[in-house]
Amino acid sequence: MALSARGQQWARLSSDMLIWTVIQDLWEPETNPNGYISLGVAENALMHDELTKYIHANIDLPSNGLTYGDGGKGTKKLRAAMARFLTRKLNPVTPFEPSQICITNGVTSSIDHMSSIIADPGDTFLLGQPHYGAFIPDIELRPGTKVAQVAFGDVDPLSLEAVSAYERTIESCKARKQKVAGLVLCNPHNPLGRCYPREYIIELMKVCQKHQVHLISDEIYALSVFRQSDPTDESVIPFTSLASIPTDGLIDPALTHIIYGLSKDFGANGLRLGCIVSQHNQELQTALTTVSIYSYVSSLTDSIATKLLSDDGFVDWYIEENNKRLQAQYELVVAWAEKHSIEYTRGVNAAFFLWVNLGKTHSKSVQTGKLKEKEVDSAKKLRLRRVEESANEPAEASTGVDAHNDAGSDIDTVVNDALLEQKVFLASGVQFGSEKPGWFRIVFSQNPKLLHLGLERIERALGLSE
Repeated sequence: MALSARGQQWARLSSDMLIWTVIQDLWEPETNPNGYISLGVAENALMHDELTKYIHANIDLPSNGLTYGDGGKGTKKLRAAMARFLTRKLNPVTPFEPSQICITNGVTSSIDHMSSIIADPGDTFLLGQPHYGAFIPDIELRPGTKVAQVAFGDVDPLSLEAVSAYERTIESCKARKQKVAGLVLCNPHNPLGRCYPREYIIELMKVCQKHQVHLISDEIYALSVFRQSDPTDESVIPFTSLASIPTDGLIDPALTHIIYGLSKDFGANGLRLGCIVSQHNQELQTALTTVSIYSYVSSLTDSIATKLLSDDGFVDWYIEENNKRLQAQYELVVAWAEKHSIEYTRGVNAAFFLWVNLGKTHSKSVQTGKLKEKEVDSAKKLRLRRVEESANEPAEASTGVDAHNDAGSDIDTVVNDALLEQKVFLASGVQFGSEKPGWFRIVFSQNPKLLHLGLERIERALGLSE
């Protein structure tokens, strides 16, 4: 039976088959030693043992957990716990109230809801490049809105000079009769692993006020800041929450919103818990009450999160210990990059990533003969085989790079193929709207053994093995 036009469109869309292929064939030392090493998915495994132990010791599901509870926006207890927790950690100008929070089953749902509520189909959201790859489907897919990528050229995307690019993009959209409804930041930044300067956020608030654009700050990595300052690196910027900046004279507070979740700071992607925090827009909260039925959090997750977020002692220890481990992993991967003269983004002090230029390294290896022609040809053949296999599966044709490019026609494709041949998965800059070719995101928040093995496989892919 034929699908609706919308259903047919969704069936044709790429669903990133590669990621799911990798996830279903992950390396395991005993049962699957030839599986993929994934350093491409933003998961933090450094505190999994501690968190699972805590959860097992503290599960306390009340009998009303088998009912619909207090509605789709989360139980009163959870919203109160979240409000108190975020007030302690984000230092808002005005303390958060439970009524200002809508709990969702993940930040993806939060973004989808915001896109649906503040924009009409065809309206535009701004994303600075590079950006978290899944922002585009999160914003566009169901609401029918559009994303306009903001390019910065040779300007540092997190420098004050970059702010003017947002206004130029707004003016360009207006000239094409496109309404700009929202601007989405990920602070700390994914994939650059840096925090936006306070002055930058203030200037964006002014731009959004001038053009009446909603400013949405995704602060899902807010507490994963492992280097607060570095006298030798002026680019290391402390984290500043949007909620901590007074709006007086800058922006209508009804245009400001924060998104948060447990996936990153708590390494709990699988719990599926996010939230929308909007302190000054009651109409938005009313609309969220209506759509929240589609993003109900399970009562088990609700109960676990309520206990966790209310436990100040454990939370404070957990965040501090997590950041110590992130720091160690960061130093490990930076030392590896410097050993092999791999270019990487400086000033990293947050999240789980190192943004590296593997394209340049691969090209040097080919030029110096460290990568043999047969290895390059093998990667090309792998690419061709994947394209052929996906030709009959239009709904699953995406491999993380443009499937219509000829194998080996650009450095992103060549490097991606070489990595996959060595059974290591990284996220390509193509997925993140990178303006420059050859950049990849290495996720270092994995256990040291797995990280070392992944880096060894990258070395083989790039011809760096000694």
